[in-house]
Amino acid sequence: MRRLTAPIIALLLLYTVPASADPASELLRRINSYRESLGLTALNLSAKLEAAALAHDADMATQNYFAHRSPDGHSLKDRLEALGYAFHFAAENLAGGQRTPREVLESWKDSLGHNTNLLMPRVTEAGVAFSRNPQGRPIRWLWTLVLAEPLE
Repeated sequence: MRRLTAPIIALLLLYTVPASADPASELLRRINSYRESLGLTALNLSAKLEAAALAHDADMATQNYFAHRSPDGHSLKDRLEALGYAFHFAAENLAGGQRTPREVLESWKDSLGHNTNLLMPRVTEAGVAFSRNPQGRPIRWLWTLVLAEPLE
């Protein structure tokens, strides 16, 4: 009986935890590889954009919603301004339900609006967040990508 426990636990982990130890970093690596394969520059990780993405993921998980605008009406612009991030342009991609960075990128590439955001030459910075919503409502796996052209 004891020999069966380890394989069962391993199987459960396989279906509940993405393979990457840091899924957000892996997703940014994949996005940069995709951009570079099309002649675009790689995105630089921004601590403020990452903080905005993480905060939005946490807010969606705790308030049980999945949207660009929070239930209290805050938009990406509001979230970035609250962090003191000055920008010419900003965009946000959300994904929910995908378990791996590969699945997220493929779904965004298959969506015209999301793919347009990924391939905008003017954006140079990004922040990525991944979280597991313990309640599983409305979605268990949450991914947020914030892209921006900073004001210099």
